[in-house]
Amino acid sequence: MTLVLGDEPAVSSLRLEACGPNKIQVIRVIREITRLGLKAAKELAESAPCVLAESIDATLAARFRAELESFGARVSGGGAVTPTHRAPPGGSVLLEDCGPNKIAVIKVIRDHTALGLRDAKELADSVPCAIEPRTTRPTSLRDDLVAVGARVR
Repeated sequence: MTLVLGDEPAVSSLRLEACGPNKIQVIRVIREITRLGLKAAKELAESAPCVLAESIDATLAARFRAELESFGARVSGGGAVTPTHRAPPGGSVLLEDCGPNKIAVIKVIRDHTALGLRDAKELADSVPCAIEPRTTRPTSLRDDLVAVGARVR
């Protein structure tokens, strides 16, 4: 999901690094930012670190970041958008949609991250989310996800 909010100049991705002690309040803010339902917002919060908004204007980014941080969440993002800042940081891959073969996507996630079945399934259920590969070859993760029909950035 690429979410573009507001009319002002956009900033880089708004990322939730960790929920902190007030997860319920953080989920409420996530629902406001992403317009997701309760279950999807909860799964997104539990999959942190994850991208909350791919492109968001500076005023909204500052407001949401301040609100999330007031509840103890760790949030990153807010620099100027350039083509190199649109991809998730650190060599991670942004999984936007699992496509028609979710089981194959879960298998690829497990192969590249060394996560267990439950954690990989929760990650696949919480799209859009960033996947942090444990290998030094993030392009291989991207290629493998695309090969099984997932949409990635």
